[in-house]
Amino acid sequence: MPAVEELRRERDSLLDELQAGRRLVTVARQDKARELTARLEDRVRIRVSKDGDGRGFLDALKAIRVGSRVRDEELEAMANELHPVPFVKSLIARDFAVLASKSNLEERVFERLADNIVEKGLIQELYELQLVDLNDVVRVQFAVEASQYRELEALAHGQKCTVVLMISLAEGDAPLLVDQPEDALHAPWIEEYIVSRLRGDRGMRQCLFATRSANVLVSADAEQILAMESDAGRGWLRQSGSIDRFDTRDLVVYHVEGGEKPFTRRRLKYGL
Repeated sequence: MPAVEELRRERDSLLDELQAGRRLVTVARQDKARELTARLEDRVRIRVSKDGDGRGFLDALKAIRVGSRVRDEELEAMANELHPVPFVKSLIARDFAVLASKSNLEERVFERLADNIVEKGLIQELYELQLVDLNDVVRVQFAVEASQYRELEALAHGQKCTVVLMISLAEGDAPLLVDQPEDALHAPWIEEYIVSRLRGDRGMRQCLFATRSANVLVSADAEQILAMESDAGRGWLRQSGSIDRFDTRDLVVYHVEGGEKPFTRRRLKYGL
């Protein structure tokens, strides 16, 4: 028994170290979320909630409740209101009153579960519950208007793509490759949300866009334009250079604007 007690104390100490490490990860995520929100000037808000996702805990509870007559809604209450580490400690100590008070369930629910675990020989599985990680929940909100935010899941496809690209541009300094953002993004948003970031990060990060968008090529001051051509089997480089070169400019006008005549016609019709 002294040896068992020593092992139990050692295990509890290791669990404390594990939980401390998990808390540090959460703090780092929260710091990064605040940093990105600030970089995005509050147009996108990112929030990280600690231990908000109990789905892994719920699945593990379902695996050890077989035969206990504990209902799904009771397991869901446990997963939502209790933490795996103190839950297992209290269940082993048969301290059902503490568990009941924290979950708003009756003590007999936990008693049935504990008796079933002993009867089925699931003590090892019960201890492994303490290793289940309650994942942090990341919430992303987009400012659809000045002070009106909407959850990422509730956004239209183009708005979601805008948010993803904004975060990608705001995070890191590794080269970023983007394939035809204009296919998914609302045209004014490219100018409003993307171009300013590209212009602001000039000289700090390499961004490569496959695009026919004049906003990305011209408004964002692309330093190097590669005009590509292809057939059914391969692609090749037609011309490269900056917009300052006449031959590069002519290719941009042709491929992006449709040519000089249609561009001039549109400009005149717009009265700009």
